[in-house]
Amino acid sequence: MTELELWADHIHRGARGRIAGWPAHDDALVRFAGGAQANATLWGEVLHVFPYLDADGRRIEARSWRIRPTRLGFRVEGRVSAG
Repeated sequence: MTELELWADHIHRGARGRIAGWPAHDDALVRFAGGAQANATLWGEVLHVFPYLDADGRRIEARSWRIRPTRLGFRVEGRVSAG
């Protein structure tokens, strides 16, 4: 399982974080700075985050994001449309 540590409370364009491994396809766990975590899958540079509860207990719907490796980890490039 790939683990991503996001240095923000929510995933958004421009967010950065640390990643353990970068496989072509793997189950993943995203840990947010506020303490929440979400199950996900990583397909190359597309991270699909399943619905989760944020640190305040609000439900966040599933979304897909394009991420890119950086020298220190990864950066969120933006949302991937469902279509």
